[in-house]
Amino acid sequence: MTARLVDVQYRTLLEPASSVGPPDNHEWMAVLKSVGAYEAYHRQYHSPIEPERVAEMLILHALHPRSIRFSVTEMQAGLRAISKTGPGSYANEAERLTGKVLERLRYDRIDEILRGGLHAYLTNLIRDFNSIGEAIARTYFYYEVVA
Repeated sequence: MTARLVDVQYRTLLEPASSVGPPDNHEWMAVLKSVGAYEAYHRQYHSPIEPERVAEMLILHALHPRSIRFSVTEMQAGLRAISKTGPGSYANEAERLTGKVLERLRYDRIDEILRGGLHAYLTNLIRDFNSIGEAIARTYFYYEVVA
């Protein structure tokens, strides 16, 4: 959901600043509040709301519970707890895909993401999350049909 929220607001990043006054960031404030990150944002950055920093916090922040990176880290830990797999390996496709996404989130920087296109980046993440969900379902919920 965080990826979708940020994706909905990504166009604000592309709009030029108004010559009348400072940019209106109420929409980004609403996004922060909707995921419980408004106060954490101000503790982290000590600045007015800047769309680039909001995106950075909600996508790449390792310790914020509503960030995509934090959520994927927790997902990987849960999958490894189920399969008893240690770091650096995987027991199934869901763990492999989760590891790939997490490594990308660990090493990507917001300026690189924005240069490559935030919408495309988030669309790819959402597609990867769908693949992970399907792999989890295949691994843990579907049973093989024996003929």
